[in-house]
Amino acid sequence: MIEIIHLIQTKETQRDSAILLSGYINYHEMTCLDDDCPLKVYKRHHMNKHIGRDTTNSRFINNESNSLLLNYTKKLMERSLRKFPTCVALRIGYASFLLDNIGNKREAMRELHECTKQSPTFYQQFIVYRYKKLIGDSLLENGKDQGGLEYLSAMNFDSHYRKCKGDIERTSLLYFELWNHLQEETPDLKRLMDLGTRINEELKVIDVHWRNMQSIFPNTPKAVKLYSMFLIEVVNDKETGNELLKNAKESSKLRVDMGGGDISGGGMQDGSPLVYLSGETDRMGHISNLNLSACRIFGYFRREDLLNQNVKILMPSIYAHRHDEIVRNACMRSAEQFSNRERNVFGKHTSGFIFPVSLQMRYFQSFLHGK
Repeated sequence: MIEIIHLIQTKETQRDSAILLSGYINYHEMTCLDDDCPLKVYKRHHMNKHIGRDTTNSRFINNESNSLLLNYTKKLMERSLRKFPTCVALRIGYASFLLDNIGNKREAMRELHECTKQSPTFYQQFIVYRYKKLIGDSLLENGKDQGGLEYLSAMNFDSHYRKCKGDIERTSLLYFELWNHLQEETPDLKRLMDLGTRINEELKVIDVHWRNMQSIFPNTPKAVKLYSMFLIEVVNDKETGNELLKNAKESSKLRVDMGGGDISGGGMQDGSPLVYLSGETDRMGHISNLNLSACRIFGYFRREDLLNQNVKILMPSIYAHRHDEIVRNACMRSAEQFSNRERNVFGKHTSGFIFPVSLQMRYFQSFLHGK
């Protein structure tokens, strides 16, 4: 694959590269059964270019042809990763390809993050760290308008959560070994001291991860549950663990009993989360109605906190900066043209935590305004 990338990069300046690439494409054409294969499409573009068609758009055709070649290489790498998912060197190469040739920094960051889960060598760890540092600096330069800060925060939080979970598992085994050793008739004091020292060291590391997670996204449900249950079930600190659970429920508004009458409004049942958006010209994309379930998953107490707000408040800024345009385009369609398929997107909790959301959109005609 490295050779293919080299041929793509040098085909315009080196005749040998152009010949080798042409031979590879011709051979591939004889064995590939897919008529929509990027290499077959590229060959047709390449032939049109040499015949002399669309000469005014030759630069466009050349760029599109390069995109087809890169798309083929991308699919080739993805196929290799599905076959060898634990190969760190292959995943690093794919991340480098995404960064240098495709320009997809976020997908490259995800691949590098996946590398850290596969026990990379020390040298590979250095390469991963270097790439992540370069991508991180670039994303931070883009600022909030491009969603860089939120994305890095989410990645950083996930890293601390994963490490914290692993440390908790190791510490739980140490506690289990300690209590089993204490039940022996003549426990080894040296062994007990060693276990106690290791447990204390692990507890300090876990506490650092917990504090880091709290500083990034305070009282995130999965982090609070992980740490509080560790305190209750393993450390036997029920008071602190239960207090954390109580505070998390209050701050993230996860309690089912909100202590009041019917706040769903408009006859909306408090079942699946529902959010209604306006299609009026002066209120395009603003929340016109919602139920309590929708309030809860985004961490709000009352409907009034979200009513008449632009729905962009519920999504990361990487999506928010284009959402008004998306809503306007959607409102131009008829009910028959509107797609009701389920979409997997990301939502933004009031604490700032980014979480996956599965949503389905429906088109309703307003009797008052017609939109």
